[in-house]
Amino acid sequence: MNTDTDLLWSPSRSTAESSNVAAFMRWLSTTRGLSFSGYTELWRWSTTDVPAFWSAVWEFYGLDVPLDQVAEGYKAMDERRAIKALLKP
Repeated sequence: MNTDTDLLWSPSRSTAESSNVAAFMRWLSTTRGLSFSGYTELWRWSTTDVPAFWSAVWEFYGLDVPLDQVAEGYKAMDERRAIKALLKP
């Protein structure tokens, strides 16, 4: 088995359409005019326009953590110091 290409599981259409990711994608389309053909395209956007992605996540989920702290956490993950940054008081 080649784990790089073999699909191990895929949700049913109804499960996929009722998922949080699908709801987020519908919300992005309605509120921000962003349309994605699927998860891969959403993922690509999330990695190429990081500030817009996290801003949208914060708004969609109603989070109230300051975005500058999120940016620091994201940078820390990239620099392999995430645990230290996320555990700061």
